Amino acid sequence: HEVKDLKSECLASMEQTKSDALLHALNTNGEDLAAPFLQHFNPWKGSSAIARYSQSARLASIAAQLLNVDSVRLYQDCVFQKRPGDAPTDWHADLKMVPLDTNDFVTVWIALDDVPAYDDGGSGLHFIEGSHRDFALPYWHWEELTNEEGPVLDLTDRFEDKIVEQDEPLSAGDCTWHHGWCLHSAPDLFDDEQKDRVAYTASYVKSPVRLLDEKVLGRQDGEDAISYEGWVNDVAPGDVI
Repeated sequence: HEVKDLKSECLASMEQTKSDALLHALNTNGEDLAAPFLQHFNPWKGSSAIARYSQSARLASIAAQLLNVDSVRLYQDCVFQKRPGDAPTDWHADLKMVPLDTNDFVTVWIALDDVPAYDDGGSGLHFIEGSHRDFALPYWHWEELTNEEGPVLDLTDRFEDKIVEQDEPLSAGDCTWHHGWCLHSAPDLFDDEQKDRVAYTASYVKSPVRLLDEKVLGRQDGEDAISYEGWVNDVAPGDVI
């Protein structure tokens, strides 16, 4: 019942933020490119039920254990709605879009629908094992990774033997966890899929944490700016949050 209740709350939240999600997808991908998903930011703000879930001691405890830290705080939560016809989700790392000076960041991805294995048309997350420790990638290939026309570096070729596909089916309520620098992606839905795939995510960061220093604040990818624009200007660059 817990997963059904969470999905019900997320679906209600999606209805309320549908226009914002469509506009965000258009601004991010442009008119000529298919969006990989609709992203509904911070549903916990409009739903006490979702807030109880995202801020639960259970999820926070798991996040702290995975990061090997004493305390974490919720950074953001989201509902991801992948629709038939949406594009695949490219390889990316969450922390590249976060204005915080930290490596201690982890996200839980919770399936709200049954997700078949990849070979059977599933669109769960794929990961690149160990990519969160690949310091050489951003150090030597930053310009290629931040090219406005899209990455020109073939990440699939670079990490061919490290790619972990979703080779097992997921039931609604199953989850995966990934580090903030772990590269991950998701395939598109099979052509014969007739319904959306909905997933809920919550991201946690070590507490306390600092806002990026003014010398680098703004270098983060602005795709998720809608998530933090309501508070980031209230904190001085480099200050503890």
